[in-house]
Amino acid sequence: MNVFKILSTLPLLKNYNNDINEWIEELTESFEFWDIKEQERRFILCKECVNKEIRYVLDELKEEKNQVPSLKEIKIALEEYLEITPSKYNDIDNNIKKLITVNNYVNSIKSRIYPCLRILEEEIEDINEALKYAEKVERIEKKLNLNLNNIYKNNKQKWNNNNFKMNKLNSNINNKNNKLCALDAMS
Repeated sequence: MNVFKILSTLPLLKNYNNDINEWIEELTESFEFWDIKEQERRFILCKECVNKEIRYVLDELKEEKNQVPSLKEIKIALEEYLEITPSKYNDIDNNIKKLITVNNYVNSIKSRIYPCLRILEEEIEDINEALKYAEKVERIEKKLNLNLNNIYKNNKQKWNNNNFKMNKLNSNINNKNNKLCALDAMS
């Protein structure tokens, strides 16, 4: 098992805008893909996917529990640390919820172009459906962005390798040409 290959495919929390649920879901899929079942190994790899501050939180959680925490316990600890609460829409009084329209919601997320366009394109009229749809579209968008970033990195690496090989080849050809010119000049 190549540890560096595994690490390069693990999802980083910072790429999920602190969407703990989506991150844990992707992390679980990665663990299943690589057939990583041991809690200790999962915990260590999980720590590699977060920043230094969150690593301390995870270490404290492990010390507090006196054992390796599960992904569910990690999720709860991170939500507490990052002060992530369920959707604020759910906290709004039902009478006020009735006043919020899909158009209001679309206006509030207009900076997120793709989810906004998809809601308008689907002509969704129910606010709850619009919220769920936007979350789904945003998850898809994140996956696409992560895949595109990986493709870009791989292509850039391949281009750099090919460029290096071409430079080396051209250098060898130039050296041979210089030697031939030197031999011609001598004769």
